[in-house]
Amino acid sequence: MLLPQLILALTMSSAMAVVLDWDTTTYTPGSLNEGFDLDNTRAGNEVTFVITGNTNKLRPDAGTGIATPSASSSLQGGLGQNSLNITANVGTQTEITVTVTFSALYVQGVENVSFVLFDIDKTTDSEFIKDISATTVDGTVIPATITNLGSSVTLSPGGGLGQVLTGQSPAANADGAGNATISFGANVIRSFTFTFDNSSGPPRLQEIGMHDLNFTPVPEINPALAGALSCVAATGLMFFHRARVKSRRQ
Repeated sequence: MLLPQLILALTMSSAMAVVLDWDTTTYTPGSLNEGFDLDNTRAGNEVTFVITGNTNKLRPDAGTGIATPSASSSLQGGLGQNSLNITANVGTQTEITVTVTFSALYVQGVENVSFVLFDIDKTTDSEFIKDISATTVDGTVIPATITNLGSSVTLSPGGGLGQVLTGQSPAANADGAGNATISFGANVIRSFTFTFDNSSGPPRLQEIGMHDLNFTPVPEINPALAGALSCVAATGLMFFHRARVKSRRQ
């Protein structure tokens, strides 16, 4: 009975964890649709970012003066590393939505998706991260698992798709007080999304950072190798059956 498991193990294409690292990856400043070719086992872009919502409110990174979204060291989350900076001149309920889609060439989808958000805090107004969800390979919308909250951030009770991260106090740009880890664990997904929002108040600059994106493509079955090994298995079973019949006749 080990033969089927052996065939399965030998026919699965290897899959390694992939990291979109903002210390080594450039995001075109101000781009609302940006793709990244990270995986040399696949053609084209494996990850695509699309920014929607009140994008007319986007402003340059306060630390660098470069249009956002853009990767910079302005928000480091206590890790001393770059993040994707999103800065907006926000007023009452200004919403910027980030949607990340994985390549359709990942036929079985991706898993172990995780990243950390930086600088969710409150100066005069609170910053919110809401509508945090992913879409699975069968089209089901699922909630994130949210952990490792910094001291300036609270998570609304109850869990599920209604989870909201709220900034409650100021957080320095370089420390982790405004951090929150977003992950989707073993769920196999095609995309995820979240919205950057704010409480009521006059327009003012507010910003968040998205640290490195980690994910693992789900291994795929190699059809050609699977077919060849199935033929070998069938032949082996046929000889095994004949040998048993012969031994009984003797």
